[in-house]
Amino acid sequence: MKLYHIVRELERFAPRQLQESWDNSGLQIGLPPGCDEVTGVLICLDVTPDTIAEAVALGCNLVVSHHPLIFRGLRHITGGTPAELAVQAAIASGVAVYSAHTSLDSTAGGISQAMAAKLGAEVENVLSPRNIAYDSLRCVCPPGKATDFALALGNIEGARDVATTPTSIIDIADDENGIPVATGKDAVICSALIPANWTAHAVRVLADIDSSVKVYTESATSRSDNNTGLGVVAVLRQPVTMAQFTVMLRDTFGTGAIRCSLEAADSDRMVRRVALCGGSGGEFIGNAIASGADAYVTADIRYHDFADHRDDIALFDIGHFESENCAKDILMTLICGKFPNFAVHKSKQEKNPVIYL
Repeated sequence: MKLYHIVRELERFAPRQLQESWDNSGLQIGLPPGCDEVTGVLICLDVTPDTIAEAVALGCNLVVSHHPLIFRGLRHITGGTPAELAVQAAIASGVAVYSAHTSLDSTAGGISQAMAAKLGAEVENVLSPRNIAYDSLRCVCPPGKATDFALALGNIEGARDVATTPTSIIDIADDENGIPVATGKDAVICSALIPANWTAHAVRVLADIDSSVKVYTESATSRSDNNTGLGVVAVLRQPVTMAQFTVMLRDTFGTGAIRCSLEAADSDRMVRRVALCGGSGGEFIGNAIASGADAYVTADIRYHDFADHRDDIALFDIGHFESENCAKDILMTLICGKFPNFAVHKSKQEKNPVIYL
């Protein structure tokens, strides 16, 4: 199996355009020069030296993680940090690393949707819909190339409103007496809205079809996509008390301890509508309150968030690792579904770096 094929399917499911501006999703380390065959895949949450060693022991030369191995950048690779050691081990062992971080958080069917599914809750909408900047792309092409242009634009990740419009252009030609006359030439206007970070790629694709056609682009708009974004709002199959909901969270996500707000301590209060966000979702507490949720489940909630919203909503901090551990199931299902009979493993040595005493 080619590395390109696996990366393509990962990015079809979780396009990199969905990642946050501060993130670094994507291919972190490639395969050695001259090698493009993947022998097996190891899936994990975090890439560590032990993860790379586990991949090598299993005969896997690709690690697919949720958290990026290279996140804030590396000034040097001297083995002074776990990340540097992991990079060294991966390169020395010929192991590629791909990370799907906030792209997996924001995609339809991503982390938060998986959290809701584990609770048996039906997703109603995205908690914080993704705003995507679009460029308007337009070109005038020969009629014989219109279909190719339209198909190419339609295959660009996230393209919208692809259209072809017959038109004519003014051309100057000589008649049989050599006198210049204006004539009409058939042509087709191809247009589309392209996510801004894919515009340069779209222009290159069209140039490959016909480099003589000039492509015009300009900033168009930002659109809220209600199918993608961070967090979800979901409804439980039947109402439960706060006390029952706390037990449900503990058993479902396997957390050793749950940090709760005072509202969650009201054990008889009912929960039906819940907001969920995998990972550090404290910034979306306001969204959860505005959604009318009875409870908000996320991780890494600050003390002052608990204090400031003590009367607004029941807050549940189930732990970062616990809220995102389902990423491994999502990636496993995706890769196995696209590439049956191919060696894919979930890391067995990976452990939560946080313990509860």
